Amino acid sequence: MVTDTQDPTFVTTDHTQAFPLVQVADLAQVRAFYLETMGCPATYDLERYLQVQLTPFGEKGPQLCFMVFEGATGSQGVLLSVPVANADQVQAKLEDAGVPIADPATDRPWGWRSLHVVDPTGLVLDFFHELPQ
Repeated sequence: MVTDTQDPTFVTTDHTQAFPLVQVADLAQVRAFYLETMGCPATYDLERYLQVQLTPFGEKGPQLCFMVFEGATGSQGVLLSVPVANADQVQAKLEDAGVPIADPATDRPWGWRSLHVVDPTGLVLDFFHELPQ
């Protein structure tokens, strides 16, 4: 069991940056709704990934992400993306604790290295760190 809350493997510089990532089949429909209908600004707008600020009226607010994903956890549903210092170190700690890895640490085309685990309720936890530019 992973219980050391001071373990730097799970520490990021800003713990408020975790955000839901929704796996979708039709990103064009989602893009039209959030960007055009709701007027939310895009933080990232890529072919298979959209990240928006839920701030249609200009206030600072949370981000919401959508992605067409084909990995081991590829289906429609919600992931919780959690920034960490190093995804590979998180994977090693989780494996040592006996946590099954649904999708191992992989470099993603949008500039992340991430891994996925599935909690007992079916929620996919997406632990990631940004890759150097």
